[in-house]
Amino acid sequence: MKGENMKTLVLVFAFLAAVAPARSDIISIGFEGLADGTVVGDTYENQYGIHFSNATVQTQGVSLSPLFPPKDGTNVAVDLPVSPMIITFDKQTFEFSAAFTWSAPLQFFITYLNGSVQTVTSTDANEYGPVNGIANFIGASAIGGGGNPNETFLFGNAGGIEEIAISTVPGLQTGNSFTIDAIVADIVPEPNQLYVLAPGFLCLAAAAVRRRLKSGAMLRV
Repeated sequence: MKGENMKTLVLVFAFLAAVAPARSDIISIGFEGLADGTVVGDTYENQYGIHFSNATVQTQGVSLSPLFPPKDGTNVAVDLPVSPMIITFDKQTFEFSAAFTWSAPLQFFITYLNGSVQTVTSTDANEYGPVNGIANFIGASAIGGGGNPNETFLFGNAGGIEEIAISTVPGLQTGNSFTIDAIVADIVPEPNQLYVLAPGFLCLAAAAVRRRLKSGAMLRV
């Protein structure tokens, strides 16, 4: 009887380990497979919990200017029809990085889940330090208007990023001024539905063990 009880407990804990959610997932978005002119919108919302506003796909050799080469593949997203391009995160996102090519210096307005906000320009990249005690901007090698193609910017916050709005520095351009490609994000996945039900399964298993123990005790009397 003890052996059967132990087997039941082992199976329960193995089940919980199998369905437990991972700490986070590293996901990537390169806009590949989308037709030239596609409005990105909620294309990646169901899969990754990421929504784009004012982001339109351009394809190398079709509508994309050769001055704005993709980092990977043939597609990028451009700030059309207007700026700013806004990226909203429905799932907790710890880090976000992407490659940018621009015709005028960029400005990033970042909102974090802890309520803090931050404004960073592409010319801040090499000198940027804490703002209001928050050192969230991790780095980039951009050097101002034009920069180099596909400069990588990386943002991070232990509490999570809620939204990033991207545009050129106010007064310079109002759209079709930069591209984004090779997005990588560290996000917390939705919990497995089985994991949500796991406490119920655990209670049922515990009840089964108690019944077996009680039954065994009655048989020994």
